[in-house]
Amino acid sequence: MNVRIDFWRFSHNESWYLEISGIPGPTGRAEKRMNEESQLTVTLQDGVSLVNFREASVLDAYHVGLVSKDLYALIEKQGLRKLVLDLSSIKMLSSQTLGVLLNMRQKLDQLGGKMVLSGIDPRLYRVFKITHLKDLFEFYETNEEAIASFQ
Repeated sequence: MNVRIDFWRFSHNESWYLEISGIPGPTGRAEKRMNEESQLTVTLQDGVSLVNFREASVLDAYHVGLVSKDLYALIEKQGLRKLVLDLSSIKMLSSQTLGVLLNMRQKLDQLGGKMVLSGIDPRLYRVFKITHLKDLFEFYETNEEAIASFQ
């Protein structure tokens, strides 16, 4: 069994973040992960793929790499074209993660697909606003509203 322990210090609030991964435990989820290593859980609702994130932050290069690989696989390997990214569990993003979201949007635009974001924390939304990315994405408060936007 591989166990990984990561510590991060966030200077803006002087807090520490501890993550321990690789320890098996009960999942308690009705949804399925794409595979055992996946950072995502995908549920199909009304022909739209609802994507939830396993981690509360996507900050370091390691997690960004895992998440991006899983997100790109949804489009390239599984052929999904209607995606709702549920960001309600995400508390922190890196600029690399924003780049991944932009790249996904571009790929889906080229393939005639669409991606919308739901449940974003107001503090995270400020990042999209400050970087002027808010105009490039559609945001919805709930997953139900986001899914309905495809109808």
